[in-house]
Formats: sequence, C-alpha cells, structure tokens
Amino acid sequence: MSTNNLLNQIEIGTDRDDRVWLLEANSQYYVKSFYVFLNSDGILSPHFSLWQIAVPLKVRFVMWLAIQIKLNTTDVFLYKGIHQSLLCSLCGDQNESSNNLFLKCQYTGFLWDEIRKELGINNFFD
Repeated sequence: MSTNNLLNQIEIGTDRDDRVWLLEANSQYYVKSFYVFLNSDGILSPHFSLWQIAVPLKVRFVMWLAIQIKLNTTDVFLYKGIHQSLLCSLCGDQNESSNNLFLKCQYTGFLWDEIRKELGINNFFD
C-alpha cells in the first residue's frame, strides 16, 4: 500500500484542538503546578535533588557539571574542537570522560573502594 493511500485513510475531525494542562482543574498552565509536579509525586529531577545533598557547594557543582556532560574532560574538549590526547590523565588506559573519571578509572576505582570500606558499604553501584 502506498503512503498516499495510507494518508487518504486518515479521518480528520472538524473539532477544534485545545491545549489542556492536566495538573490544574481549570486546564491552565502554571509554572508553580509544574514545579510542584517535578518535586513531589511526578518526575524527580536529578538536578533538583542534587542541590539538597549535604556536601560542600563545590562538590555539588562538579556533580552538576558531570550530569550535564560539561566537565572539561578530553571527550568534551574534542566535541568543542580542541584536539589533544583522549587518554585519561590519571590512568592513561581509557579515553577520558565523566564516566571514566568517576567510575571506570583504576585510580578513582581505588578511591571508591576505600570510601566504601570506610563507610561499611558492600557495593555502591548495585
């Protein structure tokens, strides 16, 4: 069946389309209702909860940059057109990225293991 035949089978009503905001009884959009939705039973924004963590601001800021994929790692430099070695500056084994820097690098893996032992946690990521 051709695309034209398929399109001809679609029935289009004559009713007017209206935008409806389901979070308000009057169907009107309000920033406040969306904000409440995001921070209650709705979608939980990782960015909002990030700022509630009881760690120094500079740690939260670096975490926020990592979530945004904005840390100045070599993969981001390449994306920005700055060409240099892609290897991790700590281990030199893998391409440097936020994921490698915080999770995959053997040096940061060692740090995570020490933190885990100190806190008595079996595994961070399971």
